Amino acid sequence: MNSWKEAFEIADIILEQSYVMWIIYISFFVLALFVRKKNNKTRLHTGSVLLGFSIPGMLVSLACAGDFVYVMAVCIKAASSLGKNKFLSDYPGIRELQYNCQGLPLTCFILSPILFGIISIVAIICGIVITSKRAGKAAGIITLIYGIALGCFALWITKGVFMFLSD
Repeated sequence: MNSWKEAFEIADIILEQSYVMWIIYISFFVLALFVRKKNNKTRLHTGSVLLGFSIPGMLVSLACAGDFVYVMAVCIKAASSLGKNKFLSDYPGIRELQYNCQGLPLTCFILSPILFGIISIVAIICGIVITSKRAGKAAGIITLIYGIALGCFALWITKGVFMFLSD
């Protein structure tokens, strides 16, 4: 059980750096599924557009989740081969893996404001189209509000990323 705890302590940096991306990308995917209604042509097209733009975010989310599973598996395998009196972080390969754990989620997090901005613009446009064609008042307003909120969040997170990169 101690090896699981040590492995999670090494791999949890991936979870800490990617939970914001998971919230945004998965909620955008759910919004796309909500908007996509088969019997309404406008909502079918706008939902398909939203669904298409949700794919890169879902791939980023899957990559971060896969990275977490990989690091956990490597750490648990290394912990089983080590003795009981040794710490997992003392193993040179694990130390390097722990350092590299920050790479993928941080890179995705730095590139995410661009993707957040793109999907917020797409959500705003789709919300306007749905509302103007009277294809569903609730779906149009929810999509529009989601796009505006995501746009504001994208601007805020972009400021944070620039502050991080300026150091």
